[in-house]
Amino acid sequence: MQFYEAEAESGSLWLSEAKRCEMGWACHTMQRKHAIPIEDVTMVMGGTTTLTVSVECDLQGSGGEQAGLYLYQHEGTWVKIVKEMTRSGIAMVVAKQRDYEPCVVGKVAVPEAFQNVPLVFQIQLGDPMLLVRYNFGGSEWKTVPRKDSPEMPATILLEDMFGRCVLDPGQEATPAAPVRILLMSEQFQRAAKVRFGISKVSQGPKVVP
Repeated sequence: MQFYEAEAESGSLWLSEAKRCEMGWACHTMQRKHAIPIEDVTMVMGGTTTLTVSVECDLQGSGGEQAGLYLYQHEGTWVKIVKEMTRSGIAMVVAKQRDYEPCVVGKVAVPEAFQNVPLVFQIQLGDPMLLVRYNFGGSEWKTVPRKDSPEMPATILLEDMFGRCVLDPGQEATPAAPVRILLMSEQFQRAAKVRFGISKVSQGPKVVP
């Protein structure tokens, strides 16, 4: 696993900046000054790449501080898998936003015994359906459940989110805009460090849509 350390970032990507200001919170848009691009990972619909990610950070405050992996098309459209300080405590959150309309897809509370150790999760790219698995402290891998239907997995249809796109900053996507794979944080109101780890396993031929 390759490790990176970055400064935690302030600001938010949730909703539009105008909408956040209207609501009276976190008007500043997160600027991605310390985002870490995973430029050696190429994903096309039909390929298969499994990413294992670890996120280590000290989350404080009343809620909102978060860090993790983002599939980022632009500030209005993204998918994120993050370790977050929510109103109910530290949780692993799977969320998406398309054209500035966000929603939480899945959420798992992090047990107190594992809140101060790195959060480890896996995602598989290349399949049209994004699925996220997590692992607390060496336990078995489990699938993140849907927020509204806990008996179902929290899946996201990538083509519905991004169009038929290439997750590779070096290639042009048609007709959708490129999607970047980024490690980053948001909504920190203090100076802090975030440590990320990532490894990848690629299988099968590269398929261009």
